Amino acid sequence: MSIQTRTSARTKSKPQPYTLAKYENFNINKTRALACNRTKDINIEEKHQNYILELSAAAYEVLKGEIDIYFEHYTYKLMPKHQYDNQGLCIRTSHSVRNRSSNRQLYRINSFHTTSKVEVNGQGVELFLSHIKDIKERMKSRGNFKIYNKQIEEQINLIKRNEADIEIRAKYDEPLVKTKSPQP
Repeated sequence: MSIQTRTSARTKSKPQPYTLAKYENFNINKTRALACNRTKDINIEEKHQNYILELSAAAYEVLKGEIDIYFEHYTYKLMPKHQYDNQGLCIRTSHSVRNRSSNRQLYRINSFHTTSKVEVNGQGVELFLSHIKDIKERMKSRGNFKIYNKQIEEQINLIKRNEADIEIRAKYDEPLVKTKSPQP
């Protein structure tokens, strides 16, 4: 007589590493994406054992570069994965921060390009606090974020005006470039 046991399908399968979610038919809301300037350059908050960083547009752009530079010189390695919308624009980058010798993931940095937010999660998330402290110090030497944010805002307003002009011309069926008709 044999005893039958039931095993969950969950225990039969090998654990899968974290993979980016796939968004079908995703389009960026340009108004929301471009309106992400914040009054504080960096705000770090803990939510559900994750760290959420809300950054001004300028601080976010500097942070992206500093993350790559910072981890290049330490015993950690970054393994990036990019996610694109259906127009081919990169909307999110997920960096796995790994120990070089063991290749074990310490934590993950998810950068959301449309909102200038960063989420950090994983088992070694506490280690991130010491890393971000060093990265913030390096960021201070990169200039005045208020000036950079103002320049970004001016460029965004210029883009919005151009898009509005294009929409108005399209509505009235006007050509974008006026050409001279050839003289006989």
